[in-house]
Formats: sequence, C-alpha cells, structure tokens
Amino acid sequence: MSGKIGILQSSLTAKSTLRKSAHGCDFNIEDDTWHLRFHGNREVIRISSVRPYVEADLFNSLKSVFSVFAETRNAGSAAVMFGTFRTFLRFASANGNCPIKEVDAQHIAGWASNRITGTMLSYMRTTLLVWHKLRAPCLTADALELMERIINPPEPTQLPSVKSWDPSEGPYRPVDDEAIKIALDAAFNARRIPMFHYALMRMFRAIGTRPDQVASMKVEDIRQEGDRWYLRIPQAKQRGSDWRLSFMPWKPISQGFANVLILYIESEIRPRVSPHSKIEVCPLFPDPQTSILDGELTCHAKPRSITVYYQEAMERIRAISPISGELILGTPKRDRHTFLTHLAMNGCTAEEIAANAGHTKVASCTPYVDASIDHFQRMENLLGGAFVPIADRFVGNVVSREKDAYAEDAIIDEAATSVGSCSDGGCNAIETGAAPLACYSCRKFRAWADAPHADLLDMLIAQQERLRSLGHDAVSETTTSTIIAISDLLERIRLERAHD
Repeated sequence: MSGKIGILQSSLTAKSTLRKSAHGCDFNIEDDTWHLRFHGNREVIRISSVRPYVEADLFNSLKSVFSVFAETRNAGSAAVMFGTFRTFLRFASANGNCPIKEVDAQHIAGWASNRITGTMLSYMRTTLLVWHKLRAPCLTADALELMERIINPPEPTQLPSVKSWDPSEGPYRPVDDEAIKIALDAAFNARRIPMFHYALMRMFRAIGTRPDQVASMKVEDIRQEGDRWYLRIPQAKQRGSDWRLSFMPWKPISQGFANVLILYIESEIRPRVSPHSKIEVCPLFPDPQTSILDGELTCHAKPRSITVYYQEAMERIRAISPISGELILGTPKRDRHTFLTHLAMNGCTAEEIAANAGHTKVASCTPYVDASIDHFQRMENLLGGAFVPIADRFVGNVVSREKDAYAEDAIIDEAATSVGSCSDGGCNAIETGAAPLACYSCRKFRAWADAPHADLLDMLIAQQERLRSLGHDAVSETTTSTIIAISDLLERIRLERAHD
C-alpha cells in the first residue's frame, strides 16, 4: 500500500509542475526551457539561464512568478519581462559572482540608477507586484516599497530613426527607394534572384508588413473581386492576438503586384501542393526546403527565416544609393517605415496611418507625419519658392473642378489644357514654365479629377521611350518620378470614384 501511495504522491507532484501557456502550449516549470508558442516567433523562457545569479529558494520563487506570466500573458510580453528581470539579476549578482538570496531595496536602487528606461521600470514594477500577490518568498517589503516610489523617467522620442531619416534604420529617401525598385526588377530579370525572393521583397515594399505577418500568410489571403485584387494581413504584436485568429481589413493592391503574386503562386506553390490538400490553405511563403505543402504550421517559413531571405535578396540586387554612392542597407523594418512615411507624405493623418499599420495607438504613428513634414521643410529651405519635393509619389490633393476655390488660377500645359490649380495661387514653377509637370510632385497642387492627366502621362512615356531610343538614358530618367506621380494620381482618382 505504501508503494502505491508513493506513486500517487509522485504523480501529483509531477502534475503540479505542469502548466499551459496563454497560447495553449504545455510546459513543465522544472524544465530548463519553457516553450510559450509554437508559431510566429516561437518565444521561449529559458528559466535555467538565471541559475548562476540566484540561490535555490529565490530560483523557486522565480519559477512561480514567471509561470503566471507565461500562463496569462502574450508570449512576447512574458519573454520580454523575463529578459528584463534576468538583466536585473545579472547586475545584482555581479554577473553571477555573488548569487543573491532575496531581492531587496539595495538591489533595486543600484539597478534603477543604471540608465534604466521607463519601460524596463514598468516591467520590474509589474513583476514585483505579482510576486507580492502570490506571496512568494525572497522579496523584501522595502524592495517593493522602493519600486513603487521610483518615478519613471521621460521616454525618449518615439522612432528617432524615422524622424531623422536615418540611413541605416529609418525610411528610405525617395531617390533610394526608387533605386531599390530599379535594382530589384533588374536583378529578377537577369535571374540573379529567384521568384521566391522577388515576390517576398515586393510584399514588404507593397504593404509595409512585418516578418511574422508575412510568415503566417496563406494563399487564401489573396482574392479577386471583379477587376480588383485584395490582400488580407494577419494581425500581430497586439494583445490578445494569436496566429491567424484576427486580421486587418482586406487591402486593395495594384494589378502589377497582383500579377507578381499570381505568377509566384502558379510557379512556386502549386507544383508543391500535397495531393491531399488544397492550395488555398498552403503557406504563401513556405520554407523553401519544404517539398510538399499543406495547411500545417510546419510548412510556413519562420519569421526569422523570412528576414534572412530578405537580406539575401538585398545582397544580390546590390542597390546603390544615388545620394551616398554606397550600397543601401535594406531591412523589412525600413520597408515598413518607408511605406508608412509615404502614407504621411500623401496626406494621411496619424489615425489613417495607424489603421493601415495595424496599430492600436495613434501616437505611435505621429513620427511618420513628423518625418514627412521635416522632409518637405528641409527641401523648401534648400530650393526656396520654386520648391518641388524630391519625391516619386503624388502628394497633392484631388478635387473636382466645380468645387475648386482656385479654379480661376488654372495650371495649363503646352496645349492650354487645364489640369488643376495651385493652393498658393502660383509659384516660380509656373513662371519658369516648369508647370504643370513639376506640379504633380508638389503637395500644393490641386489636381482636377476630370482633367486629361492620362494624356499627359502617355506623352511623357512616349517622350521617355524616344530619348532612350536615341541613347539619352540619363536624360530620359529625369521624367521617371513625374510618370510615377501621375500614375499614382490616376490610381487615386480611380479608387475614389470606386468608393463613390
């Protein structure tokens, strides 16, 4: 009988150490590593990594505290909070030379004076509060009291790299962005990059998404309605969101980008679909090494791998910056910053940018608006009253001729055809004859929806082709930004008419 009781007690003890993460993953708190999520970024807590910094009783308390975070919080948040506390323990224990028995006020004071951010203080405060509520040992009352009295320092400026247009972390300058586009298309046409890498880079550049979102997309996230194509993007980095449980609204995409995705799916995905599966449930960007595809998670490329594939493509296309003459450092994050900054440059508010970015906090998108304003102001200071923004997108406004208060000051082309007006009533560009072409890349331009912009576009394309045929490639490229701007304008007019 005593043997059976011993087995039962052992079984109960084993069961008491089992937990389930907020994402449904089973883990044992006695294991060295706790797996919190098996999809997306597959976060883990390596609880054994703090053993060198603490004594046994404190280590047991830590397992109790962080198992609660693992069970109740988003995997990413739980992992970051553990990482913050592990950094604290490394500091308090002198990098493991003096393992600590308990967390006291002296440890907190020393750590908090070591250039700690407000976010890190908030994580620590939450950890100690949960610790106190659990009544776990090895936390002194004075440590908790001091933690509650520490005032968070002011947070640094949000996304400083965006506001400063940092050349390694911020958005691409418009001229660099165009250089990447040209280099990407040239590399694909020359077969220096495969279809997989080309489609992947086009995805990031078209919608400014994150690697974990791209990694979780499936073929069914592309659909056609009439003559329009749409893309559905899974939510990520939001509290309560999990793998493919919530999505952003369907986004319209250009026909050119849709053609790339269709070609990619037919050539790279369909031939690898399992006979027992449907192509719709297969990953849009699977692991290139996976030969047979189905709807299983294991077929999807990992987010970190997606980033590696992107970097491989950037290395192969070798895009050179016309500004610095050096290779452009490209990352998915820079594509995202560029996409969102371009929204601001096209007149979107922080609220509209947040909706497109999948952000819940509008304040997190104000740096993109600030960056676009700073960009235009710098160029105005440089070029003066005849300023034409160095951008390759239409940044003005679309109005109807009948409702335009400036209609009497129409901007005309060589054939005296009115195409719009200037909200300032005119500038040096009009006086010098640079208008109306220069106006398409100026934010002061009020383009009339019913004006013959398409005719002007056809004329520019024909002119560019003629110059190229005569060997004047460099001269012909000077009209590229205007061609793109007019194309963007026509697309905006078409979309606005579709929504009326």
